[in-house]
Amino acid sequence: MRQILRNKKSYFKEMTILLSMVVIIRSLYFPLVKSEGKESSLATTSSYQTFNGKNFNILPKNKRIPVYFMKKIDGDTFRVLLNDKEINVRLLLVDTPESVKQGVAVQPFAIEGGQYTEKKLVNAEKIEIEFDKGKRTDHYGRALCYVYLDGTLLQESLVKEGLARVAYVYKPSTSQLKTLRRAEKSAKKTKKGIWSIPGYVTTKGFNQT
Repeated sequence: MRQILRNKKSYFKEMTILLSMVVIIRSLYFPLVKSEGKESSLATTSSYQTFNGKNFNILPKNKRIPVYFMKKIDGDTFRVLLNDKEINVRLLLVDTPESVKQGVAVQPFAIEGGQYTEKKLVNAEKIEIEFDKGKRTDHYGRALCYVYLDGTLLQESLVKEGLARVAYVYKPSTSQLKTLRRAEKSAKKTKKGIWSIPGYVTTKGFNQT
């Protein structure tokens, strides 16, 4: 009987030691994992936390950056807020009809394109911009970006609806070109929007003559 009691005491003692070791290991390991995750998150955002509105060169390429919508200019250009700085964004690889260009009359489907873009931006819960491999800005100082609204590429939506043509294709900023070409082919086939007017869409823009 005494032997059985001794064995039980030994068993419980060993279990207590084992459980204590598990607790110690967990307390040492999991804070480390949590800390590493936090550091990784900070490293991800640090590149645009120092953005001053002009130093676009510090912003990462091929990485989505969260922004806030401020103002629509036209179908392919608008203003966003990044790190409390307002910047103009020009959609990569697409062109919408003109509605605000000086000396150019409002073109067919320009108003519709602008309204579509504005509505999408206003209603989006998450807006992200992404630079491609090429230049980050154009000669007007506008950020050349892909724009994602709740994960959906805005350029693709515009082209699918026949409100934009694929244009200004300059390597190496062509990572979404195939996607946009497919969308354009579909819109052209069904004669949506800009494709409903014979001869309106050209390789140089929109023909009103």
